[in-house]
Amino acid sequence: MLRDETKEHIEKFKNDKLANCFLELIYARSKIYHEAFYTQNDQTGFNIVKSIIKELKEKLNERWVNWEQTDFKYNIKSVEEIYTYLLSKPEIINETIHEADDKESFNENKFLKRNLLEHMFCMLDELKNYAEEVDTDYENNFETKFPDNQTPPKV
Repeated sequence: MLRDETKEHIEKFKNDKLANCFLELIYARSKIYHEAFYTQNDQTGFNIVKSIIKELKEKLNERWVNWEQTDFKYNIKSVEEIYTYLLSKPEIINETIHEADDKESFNENKFLKRNLLEHMFCMLDELKNYAEEVDTDYENNFETKFPDNQTPPKV
């Protein structure tokens, strides 16, 4: 019975690739790092990142009931924390200097932004790699564990 349930689960999600959630990741990265982004509050790249995370969470919930019980949890939460923080700090995201600020503040904002964005995209790249590993397992795992010509072991 467990073997049949496992087979049914794998068959159900075998062609529903988690990695497809990341098809716009390169575009999001280019929008966030675009030179104009440094001087305007264009949130297109962040909106794409949010939609990637939303779609990934939905697909994980379909497969495993709760994405927070998966190995994806840490990276998803990190990405969400970073974009939420950056979007709440216009002085960092726009790298602006107010009259009261000095050059040191500007350099600190630039440093924070660059490092937070790099960390966010590292987390997204790791999520994409995890998704690809899961997709590969779903494509190959059942055939490896339960070949059609094999009789289930006697208990």
